[in-house]
Amino acid sequence: ATFICKAEKADVSLRDLGGSSRITSRYGKLSIVPNAATLDALKVEAARTEIAFSPRRVADFRYDVITTFADIRVPESVAGELGRYGSKQTFTYQPTGKKVEVSIQNTYSTVSIQGE
Repeated sequence: ATFICKAEKADVSLRDLGGSSRITSRYGKLSIVPNAATLDALKVEAARTEIAFSPRRVADFRYDVITTFADIRVPESVAGELGRYGSKQTFTYQPTGKKVEVSIQNTYSTVSIQGE
């Protein structure tokens, strides 16, 4: 399935997320628990939205995460993949094997990746 969500001033919780998803969010909270077996693509574009991405294992996905004027929180085991360039913080992680890419861009709010 293809899931497209545009949310403003809303708290959105997605559990067992699969298929292809594109999420746009402004001024809210976004909680995502993906299903590694069925998720084909995930792209999140957000502003002032607290984002929590909670896979069963961090290594189940590839990550391209960028925040502007905010932090990215990741498990200690992958903290070495964090980078900072001026007002931007990045998390680029590519575990071995073919994995689905999770792309998240956010401004002014934290992105947390929790797993393992």
